[in-house]
Amino acid sequence: PVFALRTAAYMIGQKAQPIFEEIKLPLETMRTETDRITRLMDDLLQFAREPVLATQVCDLRGLCQAAATSYRAVHGDTPAVQVEAPESVGAVLDRDRVTQVLINLIDNARKHAKGCTRVVLQAGDDGSHVTLRVTNDGRGISTDNLPHIFEPFYTGGGGTGLGLSIVERLIKAHGGTITVDSSIERGTCFTIRLPLAAPQVRRESAPGASGR
Repeated sequence: PVFALRTAAYMIGQKAQPIFEEIKLPLETMRTETDRITRLMDDLLQFAREPVLATQVCDLRGLCQAAATSYRAVHGDTPAVQVEAPESVGAVLDRDRVTQVLINLIDNARKHAKGCTRVVLQAGDDGSHVTLRVTNDGRGISTDNLPHIFEPFYTGGGGTGLGLSIVERLIKAHGGTITVDSSIERGTCFTIRLPLAAPQVRRESAPGASGR
């Protein structure tokens, strides 16, 4: 139904060029609102679907760089994304899912961290776990909002309120944890801690993965 609405709005715009200025605003409203419904439905479907991991050995520096590149391809260089990760850090995880987590956290900073100019992606390990940190220099999360940010449908303004819930669910599917440290003055840091190997119960071999 949403696709049909978007198509109808496009066709009306194409066929009504002589009077386009008169209908430009309602057509634009149709486009933006159907896009918003599409994003909401995508988030709802993803939230409802049990994550199934396709795990492989991943270099975390390369994974962080891929997330930064994918983000820039859509949103440009605002905020600037910086990667600080040694080449030696690796883990068995679902590369696509964790890349999505990082992109979601970067985009969350763009949308909600007022004044954000830079996001830093960091990676490290302690022998049994790997740590990913996503830090932004924007306005931090208020003490009222902070306890609720991972709750489904909770939003401090705009969006569907599912982005961080999906992030937390994907991290938990890996047997990991995600925590946040934030203050209005210092910005926000999300810390993800993952085991070196994803839980066997949720694990599937990715196509072409070596499994080593």
